[in-house]
Amino acid sequence: MGEPSMQTVVQCKQCGKTYSAGVVNNEFGGLCPSCVAAFALEELKQSPLEPPPDTDRTTIYLKPGTEFQGLEIVSVLGQGGMGVVYKAKQKGLDRFVAVKVMSDRLAGDAEFVKRFQKEARAMAALSHPNIVAVYNYGIDNNRCFIVMEYVDGVTLRGVLREKKLTADEALRIVPQLCDALEYAHGEGVVHRDIKPENILMDRKGRVKIADFGLAKMVAPDRADHTMTGLVMGTPHYMAPEQVETPRDVDHRADIYSMGVVFYELLTGELPIGRFALPSQRGVMDSRLDHVVLRALEKARDRRYQHASEFKTDVSRVSEFIPMARLADPAAAARGVGVHVASPASPKGGFTITAAMASEPHRGMSLDHPRMSHWVGAGFGLTIAALVMGVVTLILAGVTTSSGGRAGTGLIYVVFGGGTIFGSIGFLCAVIGVFEILFSGGRLRGYGLAFLTFAMNLIWVVMGLVAFLTAQAPAPHSGELRQPVAPLFESPQTAQGPVNLLEDHVATPRGLREDSATSWAGESRMADFWRMNGIAEGAADVVQARQVLYLPSGTDRPVIRCTILAFRKGASQESARRLFGNQDRWLSSGDTLVIISVQGPGQIRDKSVLDALANAYRTGLGGNVVEGR
Repeated sequence: MGEPSMQTVVQCKQCGKTYSAGVVNNEFGGLCPSCVAAFALEELKQSPLEPPPDTDRTTIYLKPGTEFQGLEIVSVLGQGGMGVVYKAKQKGLDRFVAVKVMSDRLAGDAEFVKRFQKEARAMAALSHPNIVAVYNYGIDNNRCFIVMEYVDGVTLRGVLREKKLTADEALRIVPQLCDALEYAHGEGVVHRDIKPENILMDRKGRVKIADFGLAKMVAPDRADHTMTGLVMGTPHYMAPEQVETPRDVDHRADIYSMGVVFYELLTGELPIGRFALPSQRGVMDSRLDHVVLRALEKARDRRYQHASEFKTDVSRVSEFIPMARLADPAAAARGVGVHVASPASPKGGFTITAAMASEPHRGMSLDHPRMSHWVGAGFGLTIAALVMGVVTLILAGVTTSSGGRAGTGLIYVVFGGGTIFGSIGFLCAVIGVFEILFSGGRLRGYGLAFLTFAMNLIWVVMGLVAFLTAQAPAPHSGELRQPVAPLFESPQTAQGPVNLLEDHVATPRGLREDSATSWAGESRMADFWRMNGIAEGAADVVQARQVLYLPSGTDRPVIRCTILAFRKGASQESARRLFGNQDRWLSSGDTLVIISVQGPGQIRDKSVLDALANAYRTGLGGNVVEGR
């Protein structure tokens, strides 16, 4: 009964307090637990740059309050196999920064130091809102350190531990990461270790890629500093070529890793073995399957070739992502359907039932092609051009019938506007065709595009016809006695002052009006002088009209009345001399009327000529000067 107790009470040699000897091993030299703890704390008071030797893990050797490279250490943010990350305050700029100090056991590795310097330079060269910025780097007491931007938030891994993200949240994160990678790849930097632990998210939901510690400069004019045979990356996130041919890795390895991260964000799991498609794991767009599978292609030539392509496909899917949020468990349990409006037609759409929500890839399809905006814009612009083509034709007809008074200037203006609208419309339709061609069936509008092309051809033909119509001279023959197209088929007669260049005067008894022709414009006036056998006409004449009369019951002789309009204040003398066979002339203001008899025969009743002169005198009105 009498085995001695192992809990012998002894006295501490340091402080004199009693304690049970079984609590503390005799290796502590008879010290009580309190004194042992005090010695342990004393050990931590040694120099922050002198951690205990022979340790397999990186030692947390910078305590809060420690001054390091002009920074005040605040706390430890994290520790890994390569170093410790601290939160520190940069007092000069009154901001927090992150300081990464490399492990002691790496300090003597010359190859690592070389890679560290390359890493720091690569990070410092990058400046992008979705990449953690590097402020400084160097070596302190044989320890490498990097001063980086401090992100007040958590890693994406921390977010995934807390909850499973929705497809909507994943589609907001991935485009930001693609932007960062597209920029870094354009600068010749490959991350090589994209994973949730290296993706930070701040309190506003913005994401940043951190730790380009495994980056490889891929600029063709630089040597490959990667250690021979070194496999860089994290298992399950590494592209196949990072394991099989580590020295032949380019930016497409990051795209593969992004595909793994994207799949994990959507499903909460890693794509290992024969993994399920995202659409089979929840209510989401089946097109996400295509995006993930293309990013995870084993052959890098079949993956997305640029991060921007990855982002483009993700953004297209995000147009339909509100549908994924319709997976309401309570509504599904009640069997309630939810109506979804079609993006292409707000009045259309479909209803998602509980059965559809449980099996989205079988119950419904979200791949509703929409009309290409480029094609729609091109069609609208071409309609405007076609309208202008019609207006041009109308103006051309008015110009021809009025002897040029409508002017070709307005035709040029209208047709020029149509040219602008039609050209832009044609270009938009061409862009739309290529957009549809490469949309993978998500866009439509081929028919409308080809209709736009046909309409462009029609308005061009209409414009050409209008120009030819407006520019063609009025038909005429070499002899004035042959009537040309009359200005009015049933001319109206006027009894008072009129515009003789447009209106008819009263025809005297014994005469009948045969035809009337008008000329206006430089080219038309040249035709007028040529028809009258005059080589060089009066330059001051800007408009002309000729009316032919015949005696009743015969076609000989012909009485020709020529009305000439002069520039304001111009002399009419030279024009009167050009018509040498005139019978008489009348002038009022800037208008001159010349009456002459042509052809064989004579006017037996001279009073007819007097009556005709009197009719034009009345038509001129005002002060009329006349002569023979």
